[in-house]
Amino acid sequence: MAQLAIAWVLRRPEVTAAIVGTRRPSQIEETVLAGDWSLSKENIAAVDRLLEKRKQTLASRK
Repeated sequence: MAQLAIAWVLRRPEVTAAIVGTRRPSQIEETVLAGDWSLSKENIAAVDRLLEKRKQTLASRK
């Protein structure tokens, strides 16, 4: 899940770096792989839909 989030952020043209934190050395090895991920248009659209749904849910709670 963390790799997906990092790859989604890094694909944005206005983002030049993603700052991530880790608690264990093994997490660094997992996280660094996300820089090489190439998300498909379908994956990007799915994430965008979920983010929009979350936004609407939060707005309805106000």
